[in-house]
Amino acid sequence: MTKTRETTASPIGQLPVSSSLEFCLRTVHSRLSPCFARAEPRMRALNYMFGLANIVNKPSAGRRNIATYESEYRADGAQRLLTTARWDDAEVRRKLREMARAAAATGGDFFITEATFAKKGNRAVAVDLQFSSENGRAQNCQNAVALLYVSPDRKVFLLDIDLYLPPAWSESERLRKQGNIPPEVRHRSKSAIASDMIQRAIADEFRPRRIYLSLNCPNKLRLLMLLQQQQIPHLTWLTSAELGQLDESAEPRTPAGCRADLVPRQMSRQRPSPMTVTLTPTPPFATAGKRASTSYFRACMHHPLSPNGMGHAMAEMRHLDRRWRAIRTRSQLDRYEVRGWVGWHRHMTLAMAVQFASELTEEPVPV
Repeated sequence: MTKTRETTASPIGQLPVSSSLEFCLRTVHSRLSPCFARAEPRMRALNYMFGLANIVNKPSAGRRNIATYESEYRADGAQRLLTTARWDDAEVRRKLREMARAAAATGGDFFITEATFAKKGNRAVAVDLQFSSENGRAQNCQNAVALLYVSPDRKVFLLDIDLYLPPAWSESERLRKQGNIPPEVRHRSKSAIASDMIQRAIADEFRPRRIYLSLNCPNKLRLLMLLQQQQIPHLTWLTSAELGQLDESAEPRTPAGCRADLVPRQMSRQRPSPMTVTLTPTPPFATAGKRASTSYFRACMHHPLSPNGMGHAMAEMRHLDRRWRAIRTRSQLDRYEVRGWVGWHRHMTLAMAVQFASELTEEPVPV
């Protein structure tokens, strides 16, 4: 038996980190293989995942894309993988959520946040002058919304990520053609995107204990009211302006673009009693950097949180922000060489597979 076969047959926990990651990536890829119609994009997808994970046996200076083979000097095949190749990226994401649910312990939390991808030009899809929550100012960028599941053993799995489409890109036929935006894709607020993500995850049998929201969106208050109406415990940052707009006595209404059936009937609710809202001013160290305008932390739970409980929740939110930044770097979510809508989402789908495999091979973060 060769040395390579011995390594492949060994248990993941007994292998070095690099070898166990490669073994896990191959295992994940084998589960995703039915989603690819042909062998060529199937193998390129594995090569692309290896490139994102920095698993390259013999790097070549002439390779122009992480999905190209060692003997290739053109990026045509790699571009086809992300643009025109026949494979179902929505089904790949569903399978990844299924594997994450099987690998993660129950009773975890959802963390919904946004990501900014700064761009110099205006040719890439959804690039516009818009507010960056990471830098605290308006800049030329793409914005995206991400949903993560935090298991009780501190594993974090990226369940979903979707690109925010500014109204200008949605309404202009020229820009839609430039970005290869599918006809069914229209402008949705970040809160509507988050609502759809929660719905998909719950439909895949995720049962979050609570939801942490870290969004900068004009419709965020409507999403909070919807979550409160559906009795889903949640915590979020609020600016002074948002707090002034929020009327706790108002009857929750379904926001435009959000689903009223956010929680399926089969999902049991913890208590039929009304939710309890707790507000606390955030300390100075919690409002530094990108959250300079944040002044309050709002918790909507079945039981009121004590001051110590609110402090722990705020610390958890900051910890999840740091974990999210580490995930972006480790999975190379920012490293994509496509400009179209489909290519962007397909890159993120394969990066989600890399993040899932790398999270399984990492040691649990101490509580």
